[in-house]
Amino acid sequence: MQPVEPYAPGASKNLVAFGFNDGREDRRERIVFHSLRHSAASLILAAGVDIRTIMALFGWSTMAMLTRYAHPGDEAKARAVAALGVAVEARPGRVAPIRKRAAT
Repeated sequence: MQPVEPYAPGASKNLVAFGFNDGREDRRERIVFHSLRHSAASLILAAGVDIRTIMALFGWSTMAMLTRYAHPGDEAKARAVAALGVAVEARPGRVAPIRKRAAT
């Protein structure tokens, strides 16, 4: 079967042909063509593409749409925390110490 253009009539037939939903009885767990949009946005984000480019590719004008579709993975979160550590070590005098508040 030849792949069809996205959103073209019959695009969902490719999902059937490739067996994406084999064994999925609950329709909430089934993959539909739209599911792939979420995956694509998340994978592009994980690849390090800047958010403005992702928004332009998908036709989104608001950050709300980006956050609805693109979800950072655990590796991306770990890289962000590591980058914070590097930034703190590079400028130790620029980080304000955390002080406990006195009990009232």
